[in-house]
Amino acid sequence: MDRFYRAEGYQEYQYELPFERPRKSVWRFVPIAVLIVVFAMLALPSFAQEQGAGLVCNTMAQVQSFLTKKGDTATRIKAINDEAGETACGVIPVYYIRDTEVIKANDGIKQYDIVKITIIAVHNGQAWVTVPPMEQYTLFQSNETPV
Repeated sequence: MDRFYRAEGYQEYQYELPFERPRKSVWRFVPIAVLIVVFAMLALPSFAQEQGAGLVCNTMAQVQSFLTKKGDTATRIKAINDEAGETACGVIPVYYIRDTEVIKANDGIKQYDIVKITIIAVHNGQAWVTVPPMEQYTLFQSNETPV
């Protein structure tokens, strides 16, 4: 509602609207919001998802054991799983996020990097299925020659 009041020292009444203050524009905050979003995105680490099929084991020691055992891939995986008493290693297609390089190892012929990965999806033979993130270990062939 409109209201009237008597200003001090004046004989006449002055008229005032209830929302007479100048309105502040929301648009003045847009550049600030954009800068905050850009800086937040730059500060976040990138998590590049990769896809591949290869050896995946529960521990780094199991991957090292895979390299030291003799025989074909299936024989070595069976030996590791028998030692662990569970399915500890396998060759499966996965989507993963590469984490840190843990150690360098070799099998006498090739040099490998044993790397911790976080598995986020597996292929069940028909489709990709997302899984809760699981930390596992795998091998990547290194460009270095074994010592």
